[in-house]
Amino acid sequence: MKILKIFSLFLAIHLAEGYVSDAADAQTDEPEEKSFNGVAPAIPESDEAQVDYHDGVVKGNGDDPDGAIVDFTAAIALNPDYAEAFFQRGLVKERDKKDLTGALADVNQAIQLESDYAAAYFVRGLVYYHQSNVVDAILDWDKTIALKSNFAMAYYNRGIAYRDQSNSPAALSDLNTAIMIKPDYAPAYQCRGDVKYDEGDFDGALADFNIAKKINPGMAVVYFSLGNVKHVKGDLVGAKLDYNACIALDPYNTDAYRHRGSLKWEQGDFTGCIADINKSLTFNPNDADAYYIRGIAEASQKDNAAALADFNKAIELNPRFCEAYNNRGMSEWVNKDNIAALADFSKSIALNPKIARVFFNRAGVEQDLGATNSAMNDIARGNALKMHPQN
Repeated sequence: MKILKIFSLFLAIHLAEGYVSDAADAQTDEPEEKSFNGVAPAIPESDEAQVDYHDGVVKGNGDDPDGAIVDFTAAIALNPDYAEAFFQRGLVKERDKKDLTGALADVNQAIQLESDYAAAYFVRGLVYYHQSNVVDAILDWDKTIALKSNFAMAYYNRGIAYRDQSNSPAALSDLNTAIMIKPDYAPAYQCRGDVKYDEGDFDGALADFNIAKKINPGMAVVYFSLGNVKHVKGDLVGAKLDYNACIALDPYNTDAYRHRGSLKWEQGDFTGCIADINKSLTFNPNDADAYYIRGIAEASQKDNAAALADFNKAIELNPRFCEAYNNRGMSEWVNKDNIAALADFSKSIALNPKIARVFFNRAGVEQDLGATNSAMNDIARGNALKMHPQN
């Protein structure tokens, strides 16, 4: 049985090194679940437990997660202290079954049995992250790194979590370390570019996205990010080409359709914009931004009824969407519904009193209603904001 034991351990390590979650397959800025680089504890000596464990690894590495869970459960029944079996069962539950509660129980047990089990802390961090528990995810990745300081993926995932917390310096530090450990780590360049984009370093973001693209030209999300940075830099033609490439690689990328639709609106292609937003809403019917963009395109086509319906939906989904209130107010103003328009402009200002054009819009309605003093006051406030913009 010695050969079986060695082969089983090899497969366990291979499974860990080849493990990529659905989120990573989709190439998003989700934490990555990929490589544990042989940090698993030794396999116990029970031959029958090893056989079940080996079968579970094979099935888990194939396309039979249910069978893998059955086999790992059998191995645990034969050896209740089999930390690696608990870990692998938790891995399959998290990765393939999306059973976060079950996965958490299993990796907790693996950690209880092996307190220095770096891979288990890593996966538990992933579970916490997907439960929106970013604080505990970071703590587990801290522990992973303390146990295995060259674990590039732990730095990468922690960098994503820090970005979620708007802690850009910490995120950049971790992503820099991940790249130093693994210089061909395309997702780390991609995420570092996103952080730079957040910070307004568009040239630095562009450089990182291009490196990620060179390393992995089949990575759909990098084209989406390239499109975004080119869009903000004013290269609408280049941005559109990149959104096209993203969609060609990932036809279900709702964000790419939405951003390309917005770009088409800027180019005056209102019909193309609406077509892209329709596609985006097919995949995500609860996207307030998509309804808002489609409403703007419909208003540009003078289809005011459709625009109002979409602005209504955007506000229903996001009651604090100040720009949606502003644009709904514009549509109401066009319809001569000045009282409703005044209410919406006022709501937009209440949500964000730093947008000059909304004061001008409200001033126009107030003039139509004969409220001259209020109109003059709003014009003055709008001009002050134009002279001294506020972030």
